[in-house]
Amino acid sequence: MVPPSLVVHGEEKLKCDWRLFAYQDRVLAVAARLYKGQVTNLRSEGSGFAKVKVAGGSYACPS
Repeated sequence: MVPPSLVVHGEEKLKCDWRLFAYQDRVLAVAARLYKGQVTNLRSEGSGFAKVKVAGGSYACPS
């Protein structure tokens, strides 16, 4: 099993999962969800969705 990605926010370590929203062969949006523990209900202090800034070129899915 692969451990979750971790993000440091202030002095807290939050788990992070990535969401890619796609339609046909294009990625439309990317978001990150930050949370603590095993429950991902986003009620913990500092938890929630985070913006993701994508740098670079085109993100069309390969055929």
